[in-house]
Amino acid sequence: ASSNDEKDARSIEEGNLEEFLYKQAPVWDKSMLQYDGTWWGFQDASFVEHYEKWIDWYWEKGGDEQPKLKLLSNKQAEELKKEKFERRQIKFWNKSQDFSATTWVNGDYVIMIVTNKRPHYAVELFDKTLAHNNREVFKNLWEEVG
Repeated sequence: ASSNDEKDARSIEEGNLEEFLYKQAPVWDKSMLQYDGTWWGFQDASFVEHYEKWIDWYWEKGGDEQPKLKLLSNKQAEELKKEKFERRQIKFWNKSQDFSATTWVNGDYVIMIVTNKRPHYAVELFDKTLAHNNREVFKNLWEEVG
């Protein structure tokens, strides 16, 4: 979506999902850095199981302008990822057992990814209003979870 668009949505099938994650990462970074520089949301543990290679790539690439991450999860962070990255914070949310999809708020983008069943798929929304409202929800949940 161009910056002139009010909103845009697209669906990504499993065969294109990993490539999509690599391609969109710099787009999401730029969008997040316009706000609070934080990658908000909820991560289903199955995302880490299937896309750990991409996660490592993202956090190892470094750079001065890299957002920090604050995600809630349905598993303890220690169980999710062996390798720790300073800018990547994950809190276990004990009320998330019925959540079965990853939801990210990256600047003006809301990304939802289903990886707990096949085929995996994602939906990406470019929508300033929905992103803002979801970011507020996750910021407040982050504080509540403690």
